[in-house]
Amino acid sequence: FDGISQPHGFRHHHAEARPFRFHSPFDMKPMFLSAATLLLASVNAGWVDPDSPLQAQTTLSLVENDKRLYQLVFSDEFEQDGRSFHDGNDPRWTAMNKNDYTNNPLHYYSSDSVRTGNGVLNITTSINPKNFTVFNEKYSEYNLQYKEIKSGMLQSWNKFCYTG
Repeated sequence: FDGISQPHGFRHHHAEARPFRFHSPFDMKPMFLSAATLLLASVNAGWVDPDSPLQAQTTLSLVENDKRLYQLVFSDEFEQDGRSFHDGNDPRWTAMNKNDYTNNPLHYYSSDSVRTGNGVLNITTSINPKNFTVFNEKYSEYNLQYKEIKSGMLQSWNKFCYTG
């Protein structure tokens, strides 16, 4: 989930909160990001999924001796069946179509591998061979790279920004 939100039913405990400064592109008010959930100190940013449970929309700081109450500013419960995450189809997420070239992996990403159903985000991994044209910097030439496994990846790049 891009390290931003945990859908209902998949929450976990945090050892410590690690706040980052976050600026909404709409109101530019400073916000804070914990390890798994964007939290805001007192402003409603409009990115909270209406299906998020009320009890999950506020929390006390997880930092010792910090008594501040934080309000959830981003969530996605993935309740709508059949959502498309193809580029430009969703305001929060984009499913990637790309070769993964880090650490010599055997997989690539396809937006067709990401969908919602029954209130769950499904990222499917399958055997689906494909060749990619890649540039070899050492020899300054293009080569074919064979990948066997198709998977999915969501990102929120350029949807909203935070600094810290």
